[in-house]
Amino acid sequence: MTELRLSGSDGIYLFLESSSGDKYRLLIDEGLQNSLKSAVKASKTEVTLTPREIQSEIRSGATVDALVAKTGDPRHVIEKFAAPVLDEISHVVNSALSVQISIAGDRHTDISQIEFGAIIASRLEASGVDEFAWSARRDEQQVWLVSVSFDSGEMGQRATWSFDPKRLLLSPENETAVQLSTQNSLN
Repeated sequence: MTELRLSGSDGIYLFLESSSGDKYRLLIDEGLQNSLKSAVKASKTEVTLTPREIQSEIRSGATVDALVAKTGDPRHVIEKFAAPVLDEISHVVNSALSVQISIAGDRHTDISQIEFGAIIASRLEASGVDEFAWSARRDEQQVWLVSVSFDSGEMGQRATWSFDPKRLLLSPENETAVQLSTQNSLN
């Protein structure tokens, strides 16, 4: 079989040339156009998730890497639709961390205000935790869950609070969050 390469087109014909210099012309008819369209569609990577599904997965806690691995969809497609949700998640985390908590004073001091993020960070540091990371996700009931992950000893831990961004209300959702919310350090 002789291999041909495209050397030009006039809109009606494709001009082809062989490696030996022989020249050919091919009529651009409906059959050729349909074959080219099918070849182009087959060569494009099919995306398995819709933009809404990508955003829902990211909002529920999935990562871009996990979605790429799970679906085989191109990274740039996942990142394109994940970006606004990642910004939303960052905003939710920052909003939760900046919630003002009232700390009751004693008979010598007044009530003081401190940000939630600062008080949890100081309690983690008092427990010997140097590194921690905040994240957020929305659960099946559309409630935002804000979490801090950290290593304590040899195992990783996560403290999780539900967060109502409209009312700026945080509620501990697990024992670690209860401990961090009520004590000066982890036991």
